[in-house]
Amino acid sequence: MIRPMADARRISVSAPAPAEPIYVRADRQRIKQVLVNLVNNAIKFNRDGGSVRIEAEGVAATNEASPAFARIKVVDDG
Repeated sequence: MIRPMADARRISVSAPAPAEPIYVRADRQRIKQVLVNLVNNAIKFNRDGGSVRIEAEGVAATNEASPAFARIKVVDDG
């Protein structure tokens, strides 16, 4: 769904695996919908030949060792 749009404009899309597995309790369909929208926008408003990177990391709450939530970033250079 995303690859043809990126390929048409020579935009590379990458999603490096996080250092540790991240588990979240969320509505899978809604998370997917939000990520697809963000990545589509990053491609649409990027420059030809640009790049889009999807990053995820667990973020610990204050004074806790285990992650309290996940941070997901869609980064582009356009």
